[in-house]
Amino acid sequence: MTTTITIAGLKPLLEKLEELGKGKYIDPVLPQVGQAVRNALAPYPPKPAGSTYRRTGRLGQSWFVTPTAQMSVEVKDTAPYAMYVQGDWQTAKHASTGWKVLSRTVESMRAEIVEKVARAVHRILAQ
Repeated sequence: MTTTITIAGLKPLLEKLEELGKGKYIDPVLPQVGQAVRNALAPYPPKPAGSTYRRTGRLGQSWFVTPTAQMSVEVKDTAPYAMYVQGDWQTAKHASTGWKVLSRTVESMRAEIVEKVARAVHRILAQ
C-alpha cells in the first residue's frame, strides 16, 4: 500500500526562503536597525554641573549608517576622537558623565534588533 503526501505551497515557500537567504527582505530593514542604534547614540548626555566646556555638536553629527554588504550595515562615528568618548576606548571621564558606548548600546538593543529582523522575515513568509 502506498500513499502520496504533497505539501501545497512548498515551491513558493522555498523560493521565498531562497530570496530571504540572498538578503532580499532583510537588507531593507538593516538601515532602519542601524538608524535606531545611531539615534540611541547621537544625543548628548546632560552637561555636567559646573562644566564650562562649550559643546560643538560635531560628535553627534558624525554618526553615519551605511549598508556595507549583503545583510550587513555599518554604524560609525567619523569624529577622530569618537573612540575615546563613545568607543571601546572610552575614557573614565566620559563614562562618568553618561556617554553611551557603541558596543554596549548594540548589545543592549540586541532583542530589539532581532525583533525588527524577525518581523521582516515573518512578513515575507506570511505572504
